[in-house]
Order: sequence, then C-alpha cells, then structure tokens
Amino acid sequence: MAPGPPARTREYRNHHLDSTRWDRFVVRDDDIVVTTAYKAGTTWTQRILAALVFGPGPLPKTLGEISPWIDSRFMGPIEPVLASVEAQEHRRFLKSHLAVDGLRFFPEAKYIVVGRDTRDVFMSFFNHYSGASADETDAYLFPLRAKNLRGLPPALVITAEYDPLRDEGEAYGARLREAGVPVTITRYPGMIHGFFGMGAIIAQARKATAEASAALRTAFGAS
Repeated sequence: MAPGPPARTREYRNHHLDSTRWDRFVVRDDDIVVTTAYKAGTTWTQRILAALVFGPGPLPKTLGEISPWIDSRFMGPIEPVLASVEAQEHRRFLKSHLAVDGLRFFPEAKYIVVGRDTRDVFMSFFNHYSGASADETDAYLFPLRAKNLRGLPPALVITAEYDPLRDEGEAYGARLREAGVPVTITRYPGMIHGFFGMGAIIAQARKATAEASAALRTAFGAS
C-alpha cells in the first residue's frame, strides 16, 4: 500500500513555536509553505520566492510582512497575521519552522523543505547569538574565558548527553565550583541539544523543566 500524505500527529508549543496557530489558516490553491529547521536557509529561500513573485527591485513591504512566520509565538496575536495573509492578492508564500508531524498538510499547497550541513547551522546560530562578533576575550560570549568567576550567584547547569555543547557546559560548571560558587551540574542521559523545550513529547524535558523551576523558586525565595 502506498503511504498516505503527511498528517499532523503532534502539537508543538515552546518559547518560540505554537503549531496550533495554523488551525485557522485557510489555504488557497498554489500556496507555498517554506518549512525548515532554524538557520537552515528559510529566509534565503523566502527571498528567492519574493524575487520570483514580485520581480527585481524593492519589495512592496518587508519580507516578514509579505511572508509571515505563522507558527511564531512572538509575532503577536494570530488574528492580525491571518487577516494580513488573507488580504494578499499575489501568490502567497509562508514560513514555518515546524517538524513535519506538527505541520498541517494541505494538498492544494506546495511545500519547500531546505536542508543545511549542521556545521553551517551551528556557525549561523553562533553568529546570530554573538552579533557576528567573535571576540575571544569577551567573557559574555565565552564564559569559560573569564579570568575570575568568583562572586557569581548560585547556578544550575543542565546539559544533554548528545549535545555538542555538553563538555563546554560542564567545564563551565566545574570552573564555577572551583571559584567557590554553589553549582549543580545535571546531565540528562540520551538527550540532544534543544531537548529542554520538548516537554510535550519527552519526559526528560519535563523533568529538566521541573528542576530548573525548583532552582529558580529557591533562588527567589519563593515557596
């Protein structure tokens, strides 16, 4: 039997995403959905589509207004976003960062999925985080490079077993401990980078969230 079309089987909700924001979206024939992982070429692909739709020259509005990120929680209430999309008269192309099991599938639409070497993704994330500054003496970018960590507040360092940044995080925790800072270092076995925001589907993420919440309550003197 041939496999059927993709189907949404999960809801994703975290500090960035809410997959339910697609629930009231009304599709048109030949809508385009650009769906990729973070920093994997989404905006680049959107800009290519904008040139194909509008031709050369300046865009009539910002790219974010023309091609909104539907599942983004920080774009504001979904109603104005959907109203703006509904008012568009050109061929529409929209953005998503959802996994396939969290994205609504519309047979009328076309989907573009972009992949990127994860090493490039990592460097793109770093440039985004650092503001394209790679000053190796900046302790705010590289806490491990700080000459003195004494006097910092108590810390909880959570790492994941299969995170490329695990060793760096645990080394920072060790430096804090050496400096006399009260620190708890917890490694979650079997977990990957970003697991903390996956509490809807991963029990270890819920456990990590509970641990962090308890540490914050203690730090702020809350019961």
